[in-house]
Amino acid sequence: MDKAMTSHEWLTKELLTVPNFLTSLRILGTFYLITHLVAFGLTPMTLFGITSAWVLPLLASAIVLTDTLDGFIARHFHCTSKLGSALDAFADKVFNWGIAFTLLFTGVLPVTSLLLLAPTIVRDIYVASVTAIDKLEDGKFKIQKRTIQGEKTEDKTPPFFLGDGMLPTIYGKAKMWPMSIAIISGLRYGYQLSGNYLFPVFSVLADACSIVDLFAVSKNARLRRENRKEELVQLTTFKEGSSSKKKTNEKSRLLTPKVALQSVRTFDLPKQRKVPTEEQCALIDQQLSLLEQADTSMERGKAPYQKK
Repeated sequence: MDKAMTSHEWLTKELLTVPNFLTSLRILGTFYLITHLVAFGLTPMTLFGITSAWVLPLLASAIVLTDTLDGFIARHFHCTSKLGSALDAFADKVFNWGIAFTLLFTGVLPVTSLLLLAPTIVRDIYVASVTAIDKLEDGKFKIQKRTIQGEKTEDKTPPFFLGDGMLPTIYGKAKMWPMSIAIISGLRYGYQLSGNYLFPVFSVLADACSIVDLFAVSKNARLRRENRKEELVQLTTFKEGSSSKKKTNEKSRLLTPKVALQSVRTFDLPKQRKVPTEEQCALIDQQLSLLEQADTSMERGKAPYQKK
């Protein structure tokens, strides 16, 4: 929970939102479909007094549409949240893989159909891993940034929950639709429709989106990592420069003309770039001698070079 938020604000802005409500309905509806498939297979389902083989695919279609609806509401009414993003990703995985593996388990889909889903399976595992690692690195980066900037905070949120996750790419979003259509066709017709193969065709389309998304996610993760490193270098350089400038200014205030000349003579002045030449050293020695004479004259109460 963000420390800037009160408990009431967190409940209203993070938890109790319309998009989160729709996402929760999507998760519950998916589990209901899975339970029905395990118990009755593709037996025509009765809903609101209507018994038809189309009830299952129509219910699944309604669940998929809530995914589009909650995203639209979240963006249009500015009610996005970290919890909502996590729930939405979880709901997508439950719908796609929960129903797909249930269809395999109940024998509606043959085991060989896993070959069609293999690229999408690899993509989901890879993206989940890369996103989790990037989120953890982003949390550590924020902690390092606070330390460099000298911020004092009692926030003990783990780095993983402190970091911001990568946004899904357009290819990852596009993958959802052919994958969902393939699953819905499996709910209605099983593996194939007479004279037409909906499940294989849309599975291949989902695989194509998944393969492109692998490269897109890898590129985004690399760019985010490089940006974080560059920002840390800039912050560190700025802090060191500010500290050095402050020390230089403090030291410069303490320098008398005599001490300054001696520092130049011994190449000890801050930001001094060149070693003084022999002629410059001789000139500095002459000026130091005059300063010593002036100090001696002042101590005796006589102005330097005062004529008798």
